[in-house]
Amino acid sequence: MTFLGEMPRAAVLGSDDGYAFCSQECWQKHQPTIIEQLKLTQTYPLFDVVSDCCRCGAPVDRRQAYVIYALMQITLESKPWLKSCSVQSDEEFAVLCRQCDFPNFDQSEADENEPELISADGVVCEKTQ
Repeated sequence: MTFLGEMPRAAVLGSDDGYAFCSQECWQKHQPTIIEQLKLTQTYPLFDVVSDCCRCGAPVDRRQAYVIYALMQITLESKPWLKSCSVQSDEEFAVLCRQCDFPNFDQSEADENEPELISADGVVCEKTQ
C-alpha cells in the first residue's frame, strides 16, 4: 500500500481466488468455518497504515507485503483473446502479519495447503479452480 494523497493505492503482488459463494447468505453460513480454518481471533480490521493481525494481534505494516483475505463481488468477462474481471465491491475480511502467514507467490505450494471443500449446515461450496 502507498499512502500518498487522499486515496491509498494497493499493489497486488500475487493472488489466489479462494472460494466462491453463490450469495451473501451462503457466505454468512460458511463464515464461521472459514474463521476456524484460518485460526482468526478477529475479522474485518480497521483500515490504517498499521493494522492488527487478525490471528495473533501483532502489528501489520501495510506499506510492506502482507497477506489479506478479502470478500469481493466480481463480474467475470471472458473473450477468446482476453479474460478479465470487474470488481463490483470489496471488503477486507482479515489481514495477517508476516509471522502468521508470509506472502507466498508460488501458487502450487499455496494450493497444496488449502482444503478443497468447506461445509456448514449441510451446504457445501466447492473451491474455485
